[in-house]
Order: sequence, then structure tokens, then C-alpha cells
Amino acid sequence: MVFCSDNKERVCHIRGRLRIKEYISTGDFVLVELRDYQNYEGDIILKYTPTEIELLKKKNKLPVPPETDDRPLHLYGQIANRLGKGRVLAFCIDGKQRVCRVLNKERMERGDIILVECRDHQGYENDVIHKCAPDEAQRLKDANELPYYIKVNNGALLEYGQVTQVLRYCRVLVQCFDGEQRICRIRRKREKAVITGIRPGHVILVSLRDSKDCRV
Repeated sequence: MVFCSDNKERVCHIRGRLRIKEYISTGDFVLVELRDYQNYEGDIILKYTPTEIELLKKKNKLPVPPETDDRPLHLYGQIANRLGKGRVLAFCIDGKQRVCRVLNKERMERGDIILVECRDHQGYENDVIHKCAPDEAQRLKDANELPYYIKVNNGALLEYGQVTQVLRYCRVLVQCFDGEQRICRIRRKREKAVITGIRPGHVILVSLRDSKDCRV
């Protein structure tokens, strides 16, 4: 059931290709192709991304559905860890950590920016309904939709730190600015160019692999 911009509710059919590629849930904004004005039916031909929704809101081109307490809350978040079995641990912009299930088969990595459908008030599981591309996440960051402590990158959590000791086998001991001390490995493509220049006291940017073993 879709509430359209002409203030009418229509029973809409999700076309085959869209049904395979996209997961449509309550609260999503879609483009409907009307079949018949008499029986109020239509076809969903496009699902808008969160960035497109923000642009449509600024132009006042979105319908305003009636407010109900059963509507889920949509929040942006960043994946903190993968839990397996299609579930991830996400840190949402409201300051809460939520276990979310991935509804589609899209691969999720640590640091990805996602849109979470929160069902805390209903007692249901939270759902990941959209994964933001790097350029889309950067636009959200520039528009102040994401808080300052969320770092936008290409799928990895980044953290600055200060080198305290140079170890063997292309590894260094780093005191990160988040308070953790980590053993960092220099990637092979950069070993020859970087290993000779890193000294204790240098400030470097590291890509976090796993918060459990404190390695990067």
C-alpha cells in the first residue's frame, strides 16, 4: 500500500527487476506508474535513495502521509562490526548501538555508512535498508546529516595515532587518538617507500581491521 502525492492510497505491484535488486519496506519513497485511475492500482518503478529524498524534500515534492505511532524510525549509522548470519553491529547517529540484519545480499564492511530501520519501540529486529556509496556518504557528511565523529571513507574505520615504537617485520606500535594502543602493519605496496621514513613521534593515519585484537 502506497500513499501517493495526490493524497490517495494505492495498491502497487513491485516489478520483477526492481523486486530482485531492491528491498522495499515501510517508509520508503518510491515512484509509482499509474495503471488505472478507477481502481487506484499502480506499479512501483523506482525506489529513491536517501540523498534523492533529501533533495525532493527541499523542493516540497514528497507526499506527507498521516502520522502514526507504528511507523519505523529511520536513522543513519556506521557498521562497527560484522556478527555473521547476515547481521551487523551498527553505531547509529542517536548514540545507540543496534544489531541489524542485512535484508539483501549486498556485502557489508566495517565503516560502511548505512540507513537503519529502527523498530525498538515495536520490539522487532532492526533492518539495514540501504548502504550508502562513498560519494553519497560524503554528500551526507557535507550536508551535516552525519555527526562529526563519523569518518567517511571507502569501507574502513580510520583513526589517527602517534608512533611510539618501530617493530620488526614492517610493524609499528601506535598510540591512537581514541585511547587504544595498536600494532600496525605497513601494507606491502608502501613498505619500501614508508618504512624508512617512519620514526617514533610521527603522526600517521591507520585503517582499523579489528577492534578486538587491536591490530590494523
